[in-house]
Amino acid sequence: MHLFIQQTTFHVAEDRQSNLMVPGRFDLVLRSPFPSSYLSGLPRNSLLIHPEPEEFDALFNHAFTRVSWAPQHITLLVPNKRKVRKYMKHMGTRKIQITSAGGGLVEKKDEWLLIHRLGKWDLPKGKRHSKEGIRACAKREVEEECGLSVGVHEKIATTYHGYISGGGRYAWKKTTWFLMSSQDEEHMKPQIEEGIDQVSWFSRDEAIRRIEEKGYPSIRHVLFKRLFQGIG
Repeated sequence: MHLFIQQTTFHVAEDRQSNLMVPGRFDLVLRSPFPSSYLSGLPRNSLLIHPEPEEFDALFNHAFTRVSWAPQHITLLVPNKRKVRKYMKHMGTRKIQITSAGGGLVEKKDEWLLIHRLGKWDLPKGKRHSKEGIRACAKREVEEECGLSVGVHEKIATTYHGYISGGGRYAWKKTTWFLMSSQDEEHMKPQIEEGIDQVSWFSRDEAIRRIEEKGYPSIRHVLFKRLFQGIG
């Protein structure tokens, strides 16, 4: 399970994933209970083992509220992911809103379709309507934002994006990503009213470069999931 808050990626893994414990893989490894001042000194790539609920609370509070924070990747090793999902809905005494969204990576031979929105390269996605299936949501959002007709194929990944809502409350957007194929590009154009000013095909390498330079960590995760999914 991958969570994204600002520029920090959280990888939640269970104890049975012993392949994580490779010497030299992490800049820092800490086992709960953590030192009181550890958050301010976390390096770019850290492993935190068995955090307690109050330590989750402090960690996510720090990630949500710090504009500039050094860590880019934090792995959380836990006995059971289900407890983390439950905690995400109730951080401490706060009930957290989780909205559902669908998105797509449209692929044509060795090219991927990117959109440019509000100064960032991105993939088309959007919130699910009431009683709408997640695959139908993803297809609708891609077709609306890019102006083309697509076919929906296998699921690539699920991401959780943490943000602070307009009311100042913490919130999560759970996005399910699907691989898609272009079926009709005759009317392809950006959905200007959604802040999109460009819809373009790029080679896989160029798409990754643009996302890494001016995109989001969650989108980079989706691209690499597809890249390795397509090997073999």
